[in-house]
Amino acid sequence: MKMYLLSPVHLRSFFNKRYNIWELAAKIKLFHLSAIEKNPDLHIALIGMGQTLFSNKLFPEASVCFEHAIPKIEEQDPLLVLAYFSAGLSRKNQGDKETAIKLLQRLTELKEPEQVMSKACYFQGFIALGSILSNEGRKSEAAKYLRAATAYDPGVERFLKECEEAMEDQSSQQSTEPPNLKGP
Repeated sequence: MKMYLLSPVHLRSFFNKRYNIWELAAKIKLFHLSAIEKNPDLHIALIGMGQTLFSNKLFPEASVCFEHAIPKIEEQDPLLVLAYFSAGLSRKNQGDKETAIKLLQRLTELKEPEQVMSKACYFQGFIALGSILSNEGRKSEAAKYLRAATAYDPGVERFLKECEEAMEDQSSQQSTEPPNLKGP
């Protein structure tokens, strides 16, 4: 079967079927070799393939798919939200938190989508970013993104309060610590 002759919808369907990891890896190589450079609409298939890889915990391969799709997607396309969100989570799951932060921050710079599913993904990106930043000790940055997410999901308020309390505790600890009196 010549995959580069398939439409993006058929390619996505092709990759969304369940394969064992070895079959999936072989199909990924075939896909990359025969299709990516030949069809400008492949961002849809790349996102579908990335989702399949992500669900199989193949995070490095998934992030490659999402990150290849991002430059091919127009700014107003709701798939851009999904691509940035998924790329960020893929990087987070690989332990590459700095790249995850950059991808999720880029997501927060996009215009808020109107479609319900895209909007949910958009604000989940804010929450994921807030969580990563909080775990990295960057509480004030985390609070900024979590505050924005509470407008969409009031349940985030609890996490925001935890973050703000940690900031207050850190601030009060710093103000009560004696100055360092050791000489050079």
